[in-house]
Amino acid sequence: RYKLVQAGQRKPGKIADEDERLELYDLKQDPAEKQNLAKTHPDILSRMTEQLNTWMKSVEASSKGMDYEQN
Repeated sequence: RYKLVQAGQRKPGKIADEDERLELYDLKQDPAEKQNLAKTHPDILSRMTEQLNTWMKSVEASSKGMDYEQN
């Protein structure tokens, strides 16, 4: 339902940073992405940002083989 958009360069290991501009859209109510909800829905923005950061760390660990047991 929601889409998180990041403007700017991504730092390794992080999707979102306090210094970067984040945008949040409700694709169900606003499919054209005209109304940025980042300031009016900080709870959703925070939750999605944390989920993305966790996923990105997992992807980076996986790409280095760090999420598998070494025999």
